[in-house]
Amino acid sequence: MKRFKRNHVFSAAYISEQLQIPKEFISKILQTLALKGILISKKGKGGGFSFAVNPQQIKLKTIFDSLGHTKKFEKCLFGRDVDPCSEEECMVCSLWTTFNKEMTYIINNHTLGNLCLRLETDFNN
Repeated sequence: MKRFKRNHVFSAAYISEQLQIPKEFISKILQTLALKGILISKKGKGGGFSFAVNPQQIKLKTIFDSLGHTKKFEKCLFGRDVDPCSEEECMVCSLWTTFNKEMTYIINNHTLGNLCLRLETDFNN
């Protein structure tokens, strides 16, 4: 996989192929991130997406927030209107609470740059 650099342009097709994600799905995500100012979208021949800022400066939480997913980790797994979930009321509460804490830690403490470096390593091995 090509190195993820700030000014390098990647097509949605290339990203789709490398990550083995349907192009239509990744295209929607990329467009949303471009609208939020995380990516730059370039249309036409040689077009695609590039980072608006250094990926090491983009917390994963920013990505999740931009896609509207952060709050999903805070809610009851079964959609019940309880806050916080209690072990007496929910059979998986302790697992879900642990997952929430770990996921929150990960997205608050890791950057898109960290993830890109890992992807580069995985694809080159």
